[in-house]
Amino acid sequence: NRTDKHDDTQPVSPPVKPVSSLNAISTSGVFEGRMPCADLVVEFTKFPVTPSCIKIKMRLTLHRDAKTGEPTTYILKGTETTREGTWTETHSTPANLNSLVYQLSLDTPKRFISFLRMDDNHLFLLDEDFQLMVGDALWSYTLSRNAELSAKMSDTKK
Repeated sequence: NRTDKHDDTQPVSPPVKPVSSLNAISTSGVFEGRMPCADLVVEFTKFPVTPSCIKIKMRLTLHRDAKTGEPTTYILKGTETTREGTWTETHSTPANLNSLVYQLSLDTPKRFISFLRMDDNHLFLLDEDFQLMVGDALWSYTLSRNAELSAKMSDTKK
């Protein structure tokens, strides 16, 4: 949905892992967005969808182990719902073998929702086949970093 000129050909670099900290958790980022009411989004947010549902608001906070930098937990706050769980990183999608994918666990074993880490500031929702979900003129399947909240979360963990 970007309208300005931007070079998106730069390779995606892995996230910078913290060197050390006294805390057990560090915040990897706070991402926000509004997504269409697709089945996958509804399943993930646990939002009780109605025929009039147009979009679902989300705020996703990702936490890492402060010593190792490994993914630990996430908190999703959405329209009338909150979900918590664990997440992992994996590499590769059918379109890009070098991509970095964040997989957030759902309630049942081996069930997760995936986001492609496009850059430090953007996560794109992937379907079950690891393909990008495509939005419309109004809403996309993108979460963007909230720099202010990400900084606050990092500051409170120090």
